[in-house]
Amino acid sequence: MTSTPPQAPDGYRLVRELASRPRSWVYLAINPSGRWCCLKLQQAVQPEVLSGLQTLRFRISGMERPPGLIALTSTGVDMASGTLWEDMPLADDAELERPFDPNRVDQYVPSTLALRVAMQGPSTTSEVVDLGRNLAGALAFLHRAGLQHRDVKPANVLFMGGRPVLGDLGSLGNGDQDVQFPGTEGYMPPDGAASPAMDVFALGRSLYECWTGNDRFQFPSLPRAVVEAKDWDRFGWRLNKVLLRASDPRHTHRISTAEALLEHLDWVMRGGRRWSRRDMIRGGVALGVMAGAAYVWRSLPRYRAVWERLPPERFGMETWIGSPQLCDWKRRRVHSLAANDRIGLAFISVSLDSWERTSLEWTGYPKAGVAVRDPISGTLFGVESFTGDLVRVNPEGPTLDHPEVQLVNDLRFTGPCYWNPHQRRVGRFEGYGNMGVSLGRREWNPISGQWLRVTDADVVPMPRASNQVFPGRDWNHWYLFGGSGSLTGKQGQRDPDLGAFNGSWHALDDLWVLDLGTNRWHECFPVGRWSQPRISRAVYHPVLDCVVFLQLTPTDSSRGPSLWAWDCGATGELPRRVFQVSGPGPVFSCWTFLAEPERPELIAMTNEGVFRVTLHRV
Repeated sequence: MTSTPPQAPDGYRLVRELASRPRSWVYLAINPSGRWCCLKLQQAVQPEVLSGLQTLRFRISGMERPPGLIALTSTGVDMASGTLWEDMPLADDAELERPFDPNRVDQYVPSTLALRVAMQGPSTTSEVVDLGRNLAGALAFLHRAGLQHRDVKPANVLFMGGRPVLGDLGSLGNGDQDVQFPGTEGYMPPDGAASPAMDVFALGRSLYECWTGNDRFQFPSLPRAVVEAKDWDRFGWRLNKVLLRASDPRHTHRISTAEALLEHLDWVMRGGRRWSRRDMIRGGVALGVMAGAAYVWRSLPRYRAVWERLPPERFGMETWIGSPQLCDWKRRRVHSLAANDRIGLAFISVSLDSWERTSLEWTGYPKAGVAVRDPISGTLFGVESFTGDLVRVNPEGPTLDHPEVQLVNDLRFTGPCYWNPHQRRVGRFEGYGNMGVSLGRREWNPISGQWLRVTDADVVPMPRASNQVFPGRDWNHWYLFGGSGSLTGKQGQRDPDLGAFNGSWHALDDLWVLDLGTNRWHECFPVGRWSQPRISRAVYHPVLDCVVFLQLTPTDSSRGPSLWAWDCGATGELPRRVFQVSGPGPVFSCWTFLAEPERPELIAMTNEGVFRVTLHRV
């Protein structure tokens, strides 16, 4: 692309160049109505990029903008030269701090925050908060429209009539749109993702420079003049705390939205006494004692476990896919319905008392990858991945039925099954697909034969492939633990706060519960709070009203497996390790993990044998 500036739009007269960078020029100009204006010309490489830029500006110009965002008087494109032009009001004169004077055309320099700090020095705390509120309001307006500014910095903050205005919309776009100038070094967070949090980070760094006079790369150090200012004890320490949060390099600790930043700046202006050093020492000692006692109490195990080996020496079958969803506790049998290319469809049923096994194979039926049981009728439903084809099995025969199904044929239709007791329907979670990550749900309507998409009533867990899905006490609540996914929903997208999984994906260690009566999710504990390697199975225990996790033996260790317990309803708490009274020795693989419904016992069916685990409250 040539570096020669394009011609001005019809009716505009270019008077003087004010600034330029590759493929972008800013001029002092006179528009067709004879008014002095700031005219920006921006060349795009591709026509579709040019069209997208124009569409964004039309969206902004057609909305009622806040006072902290620059106005677009008019805008348009010249497709022949690939140029987008923007007509904007002129900023104040930086030297005179007054609106533009036509008699100072040659001396005129637009007033920006960067120039003001350089010429007048740092601003006071109240001035910085007022500035931040204006600019945060402008960002909140853009974010509500699904847009990000993506180049917030002091040089792009103009003063018009003495008030700060966020200007330079050259990098404006949504998160999926490429731009020519994606931010400026030092104002971009380490994660680099275009998002509302990126704009908040940049605004935090800009306010830091305005308040301290330091360069952005000196963040978060404070000069002596700021700390010793008269307003430090009431307002300054609060502003410092907000800026630390706004520009925190860790995106999980950062203020993530402009609306939230506005609330934090309001908190700064409310003021408040800061503790003296003596107060802090006294309070710290008291809090330390309390925290130490709480830590000791929270670290103590609530349960102890006694392991007992049952008769089967080993447990493992090529086509076994047993789970708590397939266990019939009235008849004390656990079932498996699975398929592979060599056998076809395999049904296996195992007694939990005698351990005798019944098995049957069918060919020519859908390859059921996952299954669930209707707890009322006892019918098993096996569902094929991708297509959604389905079979019903009566384990008493066993007999098999292949009903009519409208196929889904969706690459993301690969998750585990659940049972909805309200609708008497088999449901299935969606997971990883070839085009991305999802967490949707569908339920099969036996009357129409369709898989109906379910819309949840509120926020759902981040896009992921589900790992452990198991029912609660009444099958109305279903727990979701772990799996793989990413915060963005993009398959293979790396997130710094998620553990690596097979080099590409991420192992999630969060726990959620879904209420099928209201279609609402509740987060028990989030990603990153509790991370334990080799967690193999999880199950809800109705007697103890807790979720128990089985942690297998590390491959390089000779110790036995571990159990962890999380009491239901203990939101904010993390699972506690169960004290082992006796152990089974190393266990490297578990096929099925079950909870006895009327006794505080678990059954672990492993390669190394079958074990009964009795839990006692401490």
